[in-house]
Amino acid sequence: MGEPEAVYTANGTPGTRGVCPVCGTKMFKMGRTPAHDAIPAPDPQALKAKRKAAGKNPKKSGKAKQNGKLVIVESPAKAKTIGKFLGKGYTVKASVGHVRDLLRSQLSVDVDNEFAPKYRVPNEKRSVVKELKKLATDSSEIYLATDPDREGEAIAWHLTEAADMAHDRTKRVVFHE
Repeated sequence: MGEPEAVYTANGTPGTRGVCPVCGTKMFKMGRTPAHDAIPAPDPQALKAKRKAAGKNPKKSGKAKQNGKLVIVESPAKAKTIGKFLGKGYTVKASVGHVRDLLRSQLSVDVDNEFAPKYRVPNEKRSVVKELKKLATDSSEIYLATDPDREGEAIAWHLTEAADMAHDRTKRVVFHE
């Protein structure tokens, strides 16, 4: 390693910073060396206090911030895979299938209002819809990435309606494996 310099990381771990003698790229190697004897080690109590102070949240304002992008897929396995591809800046969640259904207790269409359907969110899907609604409100863009078939299209439409998603921030996307 060329130009070695003994350093401590933010959490107080010793390491050596330098450059590769062959290609000139920056290098970092963890571990204590005799060069660390010449520089003072960081105070563990100060590091602990600094970490504790950094973890405190500042006062939240009443206005919701719209940041990040929300991607909604059908299955949790797809959510995990797509989340790895997209990385930071994207929140990937699964709807776990359909989120609305026709009423079961009565006729599911309003015959007096041009046969408009009457939908309900099943009890087992209420928490999913509630979470997606909150995430959609806080997101700058919403991507509906359900399957590219009629079932996926129906799920995407029901998601926008059940979670009251803003149509101007909602986009339909398709992923092909």
